[in-house]
Amino acid sequence: MKRIITGIVIVIALVIIGIIVYILVHKGQDILSAVGEQDINTELLQVQTKVKKIELDSEMQNDTNQLKGQKFSDCTEEYAQKLKDDGVISEKDENYKYYYIWDQSVLNELNLNIKPEAGKIYIVNYITDEVIQVTTSDTTENVYSTNDMQL
Repeated sequence: MKRIITGIVIVIALVIIGIIVYILVHKGQDILSAVGEQDINTELLQVQTKVKKIELDSEMQNDTNQLKGQKFSDCTEEYAQKLKDDGVISEKDENYKYYYIWDQSVLNELNLNIKPEAGKIYIVNYITDEVIQVTTSDTTENVYSTNDMQL
C-alpha cells in the first residue's frame, strides 16, 4: 500500500514539475522576445538622434555635404528595389531624395555603438527623421521603422 501511495506522489510531483517547467519556458521566450524588440528600438533611437543632429548642423551651415551615407535614390542594390516594390519607401514621397543609407562604416564613423550584423543597414530620412532598419538579405521579414515603434 505504501508503494502505491509513494508512486502516486511521485507521479503527481513530476506532473507539477513538468507544468512549472512548461510555464517558465514559455514565459522566458516572451521575455526574450520583448528584450529583442527593445534592443531594436534602442538602436533606432540612437540612429535617429544622430540623424537629427546632422540635419540640424547641415541646416545651420546651409551645407548638404554634411549629410552622411549613400543616397538611397542612387542605390542599385536588389534590396533597395524590393523596399520600393513593397511600398516601404516610395519614389513619389516628397522627401524621397532625403533618404540615405547608413551601413556599418557610417555607424562607426559617427561613433554609434551598435553591434554589427551581416547585412544590417539603416535607411534614414534627414527631413522626416524616420529611421528604417533593414537586413538586406531578407527585406520582407526584417524591416523596422521609428514610425512603427510603440513607446
